[in-house]
Amino acid sequence: MATDNLFSTRMGKQLYGLLPEVYRTRDSAADDGGGDLACFLDACGHLLDLIRQTLDQRLADAFPDNPSSGEACQPWLLPYFADLLDVRMVSPDDAGRRDEVAHAVAWRQRKGTLKALEQIAENVGRLEVEIQEGWKRVATTPQVGLPRLLAPALGESALHDAFGDHPGWAARHPGLPAVTVDFRYPSRAMQVATDGGAAPQNPAAKQTTFDGQAVWWRQVNRHGAPCFPGSYEDVSRRTPDVRTPTWSRGHAHPKRVLLHAPPPQGFFGPDPYTTVSDLDYSAEGEHLLEDHHVQGTLTVGAGRLTLRRCTVKHLVVTVSSHDDVILAAEETLFDTVSVGAGAASFEGCTVLGATTVFRLTAANCIFNGSIFAAAGGSIRYSRIPAGLDESIEQEAGTTDVANFFSAFFDDPGAGVLRPDAPATILFGAEDGGEMGAYHGGREDRPVRVPIVGTVTMDLSASSGYTLKDLILEGSGSLRVAQGVLTLERVAAFDLQVESISPTDETGMFQPVLAAEDCLFDRLAVSSGLARLVYCTVLNQCQSRCLQASDTIFAAGLDLAPGTDANPHCIRFSRIPEDVDVAYLRTLENTTEPPIFYEFAFDEGDQVVQRRPVFSEAGCATLHPATSEAIRFGAEDGGEMGCYHGWRYSLLMAAVADKLSDFLPVGMEAVIVPDLRLHRLPREACVE
Repeated sequence: MATDNLFSTRMGKQLYGLLPEVYRTRDSAADDGGGDLACFLDACGHLLDLIRQTLDQRLADAFPDNPSSGEACQPWLLPYFADLLDVRMVSPDDAGRRDEVAHAVAWRQRKGTLKALEQIAENVGRLEVEIQEGWKRVATTPQVGLPRLLAPALGESALHDAFGDHPGWAARHPGLPAVTVDFRYPSRAMQVATDGGAAPQNPAAKQTTFDGQAVWWRQVNRHGAPCFPGSYEDVSRRTPDVRTPTWSRGHAHPKRVLLHAPPPQGFFGPDPYTTVSDLDYSAEGEHLLEDHHVQGTLTVGAGRLTLRRCTVKHLVVTVSSHDDVILAAEETLFDTVSVGAGAASFEGCTVLGATTVFRLTAANCIFNGSIFAAAGGSIRYSRIPAGLDESIEQEAGTTDVANFFSAFFDDPGAGVLRPDAPATILFGAEDGGEMGAYHGGREDRPVRVPIVGTVTMDLSASSGYTLKDLILEGSGSLRVAQGVLTLERVAAFDLQVESISPTDETGMFQPVLAAEDCLFDRLAVSSGLARLVYCTVLNQCQSRCLQASDTIFAAGLDLAPGTDANPHCIRFSRIPEDVDVAYLRTLENTTEPPIFYEFAFDEGDQVVQRRPVFSEAGCATLHPATSEAIRFGAEDGGEMGCYHGWRYSLLMAAVADKLSDFLPVGMEAVIVPDLRLHRLPREACVE
C-alpha cells in the first residue's frame, strides 16, 4: 500500500522518512489497517507544523520588509517599527508601508537625491517613473567662461568638443543651456544597443520598463524640436511657469520635480505570464518553471521538473526513475501529459486530455480525459473519469462532468469552471475550494474568456459559487436565466440577469446579482435586486431594484420605481444628473462626470489617442483631472468604481505626500501621467 497519500503535514512526512526502512516496509505492506504508523506520525505532524509556523512567523515579525519568499511581518506590528524609526507611513497598502519602514534609514541618507525619489515612487506608489528636475527645464542665459561638461560625459560624441575641426557641431553641444529650438533635429528617446543584454557603456543610458519590457535608452538631440511635448522625452527649456503645479501645468520651474508615470492599465494590462513555443530540459538537476505559457511541447529528458502556475499544451517526460518523483506540478493546466517511466505528483491541476504516467499521486485536480498509470498511485479530492483502473487508490473523488467555459486548450479561458458546474467540483477540493488549475485563485492574473453570442446559464441549483478574477470579453452577452450570480474582480462586457429575486419573511428582495470590484460595459437586471459594491458601469445600467455603494454609473441609469418595502439605495457613488425615481434613497453621492484616461492606439498607419473601449488597456481608469468627489469620494476615502481595491488614486496621492518629506524646503513634486511610457522608444539608428 502506498503511504504518500496519507500525509497532509510536512513534519509528519519528514518523521516517517526518518524511520528505519524495516518499519516503513512493514507499515506499507500490512493487509489490514495498513499505514497506521504513517497516520499516527501525520497526526503528530499537525502539532509540529503549527509550532513550526509559529516560529517562522515569530522570526518574520522581527523584519519589517517584503521578503522575496516566506512569511512577512504582520501588519499590526508596522506602526511600532515606524514609531521606533520615526517614520511617517502614508502608503495605503501593507506592502508599501513595509517598504517605508524597511528603507527609512537608506532614504534619509539619500534625502534629496533623484535615486531616493525614484525608490519612494516605486515602493510607496508602485510606480516606475522617469524624473526630470524642473530647473533643467527653465530657460537661462549662457555665461561666458562657465565650465561646461564634456560631451562624452553626457553620452554624446567627442566631436561636439572639437569646435575647431567641427564648428557646425557647436550649437548641438549637449552641455549648452540652449533655449531656442533647433528644428533641424528631432529630440526624443532612442534605444541603446546592448551586447548580449549587458549594461551599455554610454553614461547617459537609462533602463526603463515599457509595458512590461525592460529597455535601455537615452535622450538624443537635446536642443532639437521635441517630438512628444510634455512627455519624459521633452527636455526643451521654457519660461518659468509660476502657476500652481498640477498634472498638466506649472512644470517648468526651478522648484519643481517632475515624475513622469505611466497611466494604469487596470483589468486589461499586460499578460503576467511569459509565453514560449517549446521548451526542452536535457540537463541533470532541479528545474523550476513558474508563470509560463508553453504553447507547444515541454520535454524533460533529464533531471526533475517542478511547475507552478503554468499552462502547458503537451508535457513529455522521458526520465527513467520509477521510485522518485520526477514531475511535481502545482496550479498548472495541461492538454496532455506523458510521464512514461517516472512518478508524477499533481496538486491543484487540470488535464484536459489524456494522462499517461508510471505512478501517479494527485490531489484537488481535474482529469477531464483518460488516465493510465502503469504502477497505480492515489488520487484524492479530484474529478476522475468513470471506470478508473482499480490499481489507483481513490479518496473523496467524483466522476461528475466538469463544465468549463472552454474545454479546448488553444481557446482563451480553457479550463475555467463555469458557475453552473457541479458543486462536487466547485467545492470538492480538500479545503472546500474548487478543484483544478485555479484552486489557488486567479488574483493578480485574471483569465480572459471570450463570450460569443449569448451564453445562458441556469444557476438555480448553484451552491453559492463566486466567480472571481475573470475578464468576460467579446461582443456577446452572458445571460443568467435563473439563480444568483456572485462576482468578484470580474470585467464583463454585457451581463443580463433575468432571475426573479426571492423574498425573505418581511417581503424584502434578496439579490440575484452581487458584484464587488467589477467592471461592466452594459448591465441589465430586469426582474430582481442588484447589489453593486466598488463597481463601474460604462454604459446603460438597468435594474428592477438597486443597492449600490462606491460605484460609478458613467452613463444612463434606468431604474424601475421602487416600493416602500424595496426602495433603491445608492450611497457614496457617482450617478447621472437625470436620475429621479420614486423611493430612491441616496447618501453622499455626486453627479460630477468621471474623466477616464485616453491612450494611444495603432489604427492602420496612424496612432490615434482616444478613450479605450471595453477590453482595451486602460479602460475605465480615472484620470487625475477627475473631480476629487470621485477620486476620493468612496466611504473609506478611496476612489469610487472598479479600481477601488487597486488604490490608483490613493497611491498617487501617497507618493506626493511622502516626497514632501524628502525634498528640500520649497521644492514640490508633480506626478505627470505620460502615455509615452507605454510605448517603446525608437530603435537605435545604424551609425
